[in-house]
Amino acid sequence: MKKKSSTHFDDEEDLLPEYDLRKMRIVKRGPGHARTEAAKLVRVTLDPDVAETFTDDQAVNEALRTLLRLPSYQQQATG
Repeated sequence: MKKKSSTHFDDEEDLLPEYDLRKMRIVKRGPGHARTEAAKLVRVTLDPDVAETFTDDQAVNEALRTLLRLPSYQQQATG
């Protein structure tokens, strides 16, 4: 049995008329694509006791921002 080509569409599978491919922008992004406007994603692993307190990214970010505002931490960070 021959395998169907991935570019072949049956009448039932065609795009709806409201999808005009000529008007769609093509965005090419490869593995080296830089995120200029989006936040940089960094993956960290929290120890179990820390994960109990900081249950999501919002809680972790809030705690880190609080730490950054402390005068003692600001002095360490600047030298």
